[in-house]
Amino acid sequence: FKGEKFFDKKVFLKKLKSILGDEIVLENKSALINLFLDDQSNNAAVRFAEAIALEIRDILRFNSSGIKRPIWCDENKEQIIMERDICVLFRKSIEGEILVKALRRYGIDFEFYKQKGLFGGREALEILNLLEAIAHNSDHSCIGKLWLTRFFEVKVNQLHLFNINHSKVFTKQIINFLK
Repeated sequence: FKGEKFFDKKVFLKKLKSILGDEIVLENKSALINLFLDDQSNNAAVRFAEAIALEIRDILRFNSSGIKRPIWCDENKEQIIMERDICVLFRKSIEGEILVKALRRYGIDFEFYKQKGLFGGREALEILNLLEAIAHNSDHSCIGKLWLTRFFEVKVNQLHLFNINHSKVFTKQIINFLK
């Protein structure tokens, strides 16, 4: 029954009984229902991602001849809405992967930001490096990590240019700046 859609587990089990027989379906009823529910959940996620991609396509006016894109207005300026102005949040990475496929189908540019948790991102790690450098201002390792953050963007091969005395002055400046 490939391609058939079932919206009720009773209808699904009845169809299975006609194919597999009563005995097999009764012995495996729980596993078959779980399979049905998993499939329904995945189908819902795909349909939802498809609807999101279509809505974004409509907002951006893809495939529309002569119709201008909407304009975003704020206090300072007006600008045409672009892909970069739209954000979609999701809870599970699998939802993001499904959405990515739908966006690609419609030719919508996107960037996929995946964080493992609130403190799992690069930004949180760099703030931690900053705080550790302030707390341990004579620790070469802490100061080196701080120089490598996006705050300063020093390249690894340039670290030798920043000696410990320079780092102590730098750390005092950071502490004064944060006060």
